[in-house]
Amino acid sequence: MSAPLQGIGGLGLGLPVAHSYLPQPKPARAFGDRVSFETGVCYLGGLVGGGVYGLGSGLYEAKKQGYSGKLFANQVINQCGKYGGNTANTFGVFALTYSLSRDAMRYWGRDGVDDSQNEAFGAIVAGTMQGFARFSRGPALMIGGILGSLMWTFCEESGEGVKELAPFEKL
Repeated sequence: MSAPLQGIGGLGLGLPVAHSYLPQPKPARAFGDRVSFETGVCYLGGLVGGGVYGLGSGLYEAKKQGYSGKLFANQVINQCGKYGGNTANTFGVFALTYSLSRDAMRYWGRDGVDDSQNEAFGAIVAGTMQGFARFSRGPALMIGGILGSLMWTFCEESGEGVKELAPFEKL
């Protein structure tokens, strides 16, 4: 039995071949991939969710107004577009803010440590920024601070936040 040829296309260039029976580490997604994926998924979820809500709202309003035919269909389509677009934009901006703040904390604030404290920080920042759009500065900061401190405490108490401080032995 001869040894298998190594390299690209069996040309024997001496390049290492990854064997399929050995466990291969999955590469982490790059920064841009994560941000694009999370923002896109949230935008799409908001579009579908807002569209479904708009469908219900349009059906209710059209029946209440007594529309029929083309006016009925127009009312339903307008409500789907109105609520779908608004919800999608809100979810997309929230996801973008969350992803950017979480990764900023991971890379610059904690020197590459990846744990649940980064997730909590991202949620705090994104929620507080969304609160600025709806409330004045005081209530948004107060709500963000309270919820953020609760999330941070939960991360610390659950042990997720101290992974790098307490190395566990592998069984």
